[in-house]
Amino acid sequence: MGGISSSGFDCSGLVKYSYQKAGKNLPRTAADIYIKGKKVKSLQKGDLMFFAPNKAKKPTHVAIYIGNNEFIHSSSSKG
Repeated sequence: MGGISSSGFDCSGLVKYSYQKAGKNLPRTAADIYIKGKKVKSLQKGDLMFFAPNKAKKPTHVAIYIGNNEFIHSSSSKG
């Protein structure tokens, strides 16, 4: 089950939950979060990273940058 539930999170559910704990309210989907954001030149801890399949107009996946070229995310295939 995706989203935000007792069964777990999808990628945007994890981001929304994490930011909510920090007092920030974000939209529910990766695409809607992307629309609300702004591009940065250099990633800082806590910045969001977006991923999209080839030729997609909107991202379908979002992750949180944690530094040292690493990020955390929720994957439908790897947990």
